[in-house]
Amino acid sequence: MKNVNLFCIVVVLSLVQCKPTPDSSVTASAVDSMASCEMNMPSRYAAVSDSFSGKSVESSTIGMVRIPAGEFMMGADDEKGRPDEYPQHEVKINSFWMDATEVTNAQFKKFVESTGYVTTAEKKPDWEELKKQLPEGTPKPDESLFVAASLVFTNPGHPVSLKDAS
Repeated sequence: MKNVNLFCIVVVLSLVQCKPTPDSSVTASAVDSMASCEMNMPSRYAAVSDSFSGKSVESSTIGMVRIPAGEFMMGADDEKGRPDEYPQHEVKINSFWMDATEVTNAQFKKFVESTGYVTTAEKKPDWEELKKQLPEGTPKPDESLFVAASLVFTNPGHPVSLKDAS
């Protein structure tokens, strides 16, 4: 659970920081021209401000490290990639803050209680948002499948090949 919470916090922080802050040196036109980390993002993955209950929360970077802005090539550049890894494209990311250590369940609970944050796993998927990420004409799954959910990973108790993503 600790790693899941860390992932949630990293995603939340990265979504919040994808948009330039007023003191940012990135111009609006530069932001418009760069690949956004929120392109076609379903609304249930919206930035933190959309998930809060409106409670006032003090912000602090104590215990955090600033990850610098950068560029990288996202996607496969050879025949070994999966179909969803093409085409390879440049992605630019603004700097963002990340906790220097893992987030504990107690810390995440305190965060949720103080902000009213609702995790993606607690939100029902929206078909209109979801289908934006699917090939055109993909049939709508049965409504019973649109439920809030999350994955739980369990140790299989034996070595697993790291070459097999399944």
